[in-house]
Amino acid sequence: MEAVGLAIGTIGLIGAFKDAIDLFALFTASRSFGRDFVILLTKFDIEKYLLLQWAEQVKLLDHTAGEFYDVRLNREDIQVSVAQILSCIRLLLSDTAELKRRYGVESAPSPSDAKNLIDVQTEAVGMSGPCMKRFEQRFEELSISIGERQRSATPWAKARWAIQDKRKFADLVSELAHFTTKLREIVPPTATSQALFAQLVNTGDLEKITDLDRLKIVLEAAAGHRGAIAGPAQELIDQKCQKRILAVLWHRSIDERRRSVSDAHKKTFQWALKLPDDAAVDLRERNENLARWLCSGSGIYWVSGKAGSGKSTFMKFLYSCPQTKELLDQWASPEECIVADFFFYYLGAPEQNTKAGLCRALLFKILSNCPSLVSKALPNLWREVNEGQKTIALPSSSEISYAFEFISSHHHLPRMCIFIDGLDEYIGEFRPAIALINQLTMNPKLKILISSRPEPLCVAALEGLPKLKLQDLTEGDIALYVHDVIGENRYMKRLLKSDPVRSARVMKEIVYKASGVFLWVVLACRNLLDGFDNYDRIQELQARVHELPEELKEMFIHMLRKVDKRHASQASRLLRICLLHKKAQDQKSTELGRLYALELAFIADRLDLGPGLATLCFLGEYDRFEVVEQLAGRLRSRCGGLLELADRGSARDEPEGLDEEQRRQESFCFCSKAEWDDHEGAAMAEMAMEGYVSHDAWTDSTVVFMHRSVFHFLDTDEAWEAEPLKSAVIEVDFAAIMSLSRLYLALQSQRVRCPDELHQMLACLRDGIFSGVDADQDRPDNEDNIFWEMGPCLDALESTDNPVFGFWSGMFQDLAIVQSHGHGAFIIAIEAGASSYVKKQLDGRFIAEDVNRPACGCRPFLQYAVDPSGSLLGILPVDYTDPRATPWQSISNFGNMLDVLFSAGCDPNGIMDVPSTGDDEFEMQCNSQHHQTGHVPISPDTVLDSHSHSRDKGVTVWEFWLQRCAQLLSCPPDEATIETKASILDGIEAFIRAGADLGSTEMQVESVVRAIWTEPRLKDRAEQVMQLCKTTERAAP
Repeated sequence: MEAVGLAIGTIGLIGAFKDAIDLFALFTASRSFGRDFVILLTKFDIEKYLLLQWAEQVKLLDHTAGEFYDVRLNREDIQVSVAQILSCIRLLLSDTAELKRRYGVESAPSPSDAKNLIDVQTEAVGMSGPCMKRFEQRFEELSISIGERQRSATPWAKARWAIQDKRKFADLVSELAHFTTKLREIVPPTATSQALFAQLVNTGDLEKITDLDRLKIVLEAAAGHRGAIAGPAQELIDQKCQKRILAVLWHRSIDERRRSVSDAHKKTFQWALKLPDDAAVDLRERNENLARWLCSGSGIYWVSGKAGSGKSTFMKFLYSCPQTKELLDQWASPEECIVADFFFYYLGAPEQNTKAGLCRALLFKILSNCPSLVSKALPNLWREVNEGQKTIALPSSSEISYAFEFISSHHHLPRMCIFIDGLDEYIGEFRPAIALINQLTMNPKLKILISSRPEPLCVAALEGLPKLKLQDLTEGDIALYVHDVIGENRYMKRLLKSDPVRSARVMKEIVYKASGVFLWVVLACRNLLDGFDNYDRIQELQARVHELPEELKEMFIHMLRKVDKRHASQASRLLRICLLHKKAQDQKSTELGRLYALELAFIADRLDLGPGLATLCFLGEYDRFEVVEQLAGRLRSRCGGLLELADRGSARDEPEGLDEEQRRQESFCFCSKAEWDDHEGAAMAEMAMEGYVSHDAWTDSTVVFMHRSVFHFLDTDEAWEAEPLKSAVIEVDFAAIMSLSRLYLALQSQRVRCPDELHQMLACLRDGIFSGVDADQDRPDNEDNIFWEMGPCLDALESTDNPVFGFWSGMFQDLAIVQSHGHGAFIIAIEAGASSYVKKQLDGRFIAEDVNRPACGCRPFLQYAVDPSGSLLGILPVDYTDPRATPWQSISNFGNMLDVLFSAGCDPNGIMDVPSTGDDEFEMQCNSQHHQTGHVPISPDTVLDSHSHSRDKGVTVWEFWLQRCAQLLSCPPDEATIETKASILDGIEAFIRAGADLGSTEMQVESVVRAIWTEPRLKDRAEQVMQLCKTTERAAP
């Protein structure tokens, strides 16, 4: 049949479809009608999507010489039937009288009222959008013009019908569904096109809907009658929830330790993966053979090894080796074995060496491989994510316990082997960690390979399990390493030719003295290589080997003794700073847990050269690289190899689902690769967030001990009593220098004009400020700390007026204003509790009227000390579950700060510039605490009497602070520490002595003090404060 003879033809059929599909854009609803109408519009849009999908599946727009690609559409009867259905749809959506009478729509408001209408593409889930765009692009390519189309019209200009009656319009959607179904019955999709449709629904159009709430609307709209959409929508919702929860569990250091461990030397450890000859070994040896355990064993296998024997390198080799996976797959057959790992790191962040870190990492590794278990293992988190909560906290200890109980008893878990390295590097109560490991292996589908030193606790927990002693099995590996590193050296090859016997004896003696300790071998080989560089004779090389002590501790002393005496003081300072930094890191968490090479270089210069030559300034690209390059050389010459630089990790390791705050904290850097000009700023900032801007791993490197045993060695008196450290012991004001080094990093963070850089600078400043408070308390007369030096950094904030910085200028606006008045550092010191600095600034600088109502317009200074909601740098978070939530929680001299401010004339009865926490908000927080802990909080009415005159005139600073105390004490009992409670008592005393009005608050003070009274160690102090309160009240006129 000729195409021209068709009753309708290709052009007519395509035009009819275009006319029908365009009518869908004319419908909307009032925003005030709410969610039900959004769902109804989504159902309407789903029918549009199905029509467009049908057109794609039958290739409606593909034709040649008047013939459709799908030959079925060339049949006249089918064309007629399709045209009739399309005509019905067009009539249904365009018959004005019927639309108003039967389907509950009215003419849409004028364009000026469009703001009250729902935007189908943004507020309703317009899942047809991508499909419609493809259709229109293809339609334009065919150069088909059917009527005039208003290309530039807004959705509101095109929307002519507004839904008024939900029930009636639902009938219209049902009619549409009937027609779309009928169309698919007349020309059903082929098997190939159905597969394409499934792919589009699963991975194409639906995935373009990134918002979880919108996906839920699609699910609700499609449920019951559009299963081809409802099913994939549910899958995508589940995937997004899974990714979000996994992102909460993930942290950048989760694989950092394994990546930093040296790779095994080539051809070493091959013996570990060889199956034994059953006829040649006894039963015990067969059972303890590692390869045998990998392919058929169960439970726990212990790799025991003394310090420096190469356990971590061995575990990394096993984890990464394809042959290991082959053996494990034999055990898992017919399944494939999943491998996961956790490498403890004593010198790392808490996430790397605690039970909480172990649990978090194992949950992430296990659930990443079994995402379908996330909802069952962590039901509370799943509920929070599924309900759309913006902030999701880490799972509680009880939730973690439940998750592992579920995993250990779940019979459908895929077979899995977990590699846990360095159990001896665990910090905390040992028994719970062992209990967790044993609990996991109760599941027969899960087994664990674990390594540790043979320390008493490890031996007690792991004795009797199949094991190997690494130092007893590596003599051949050590010999191979020595041969490759020493024997293949060009200088040694010449010696082997001239004196083969004694040269070979040198290498054999290294192997013999090593006693299976690989770290000792590495250090010994470095020593010999130095001898090669010095062209030592064979006798001198023999002497070098003879001099090497056989124990690691003596080896470290030996290495330090080779440091030039002129560098002894520098070595002492560098090693002591790194030691103190690690110990400080163990005591409290900081936002920047690492010691960056840039800041150690600054510290070294500051301590060696003094403030005059080591100034706080911004460094350019070349200078930053040079500073780190020079530090690397100094570490080699001053520290005998005990300190090294470690490269930064890769942002590519981040999982999907990280929220904005997580990305910020995980992407701090100080290199120059992200520098760009003003025009490139926005695009480059977006690329940096996605990890597409390459970083200079050298400039961003951190300083680490070459091995954990170095830290333990330096943490002994013996290390500092040995030369050269003994004669070069120099006291270091660690808190002061760290406060300056973090300020230095904040200055380096001003190089990039993007929001992340702001948060990095804030983190550095906050860390510096907390160290500065310690310095201010420890050495009040020392003015070499952050508070005396931060002016230039704060001055830079005035550049927030620059349009380039406009997208984050508001975050620094208050601080920039305060700094423009000349006292930014002063206000920050008040917030943080640097009382010595504040006292020196107040002496002779401000009169009484200034401190209570500064002429510059700033808040009264006392309010900065008591109101965390107004914190200029976020150093006093409002969240009361944060250990730094209030001044008295983060510092121990809150009473001292109040004494200083009151001595300067601050009025405790002044009216707060901002209202105190309202009863409703307070009650909501308390109810949340009671729900989580069962602890009944103090009511705000016990602090501020509802009939108090202060309610009429405003809340005083004293009343506001007392309310904050009650709010803090209403938290779970273990949240408020003894130091916190002691600071509250100091604060109450300071307020009372300064003349705080007790007329309406005496009973409230008594309630707060009695809440502290229960602490036995503070009972006497509480009695003193209570007596002061009563004495003062009696003496009042």
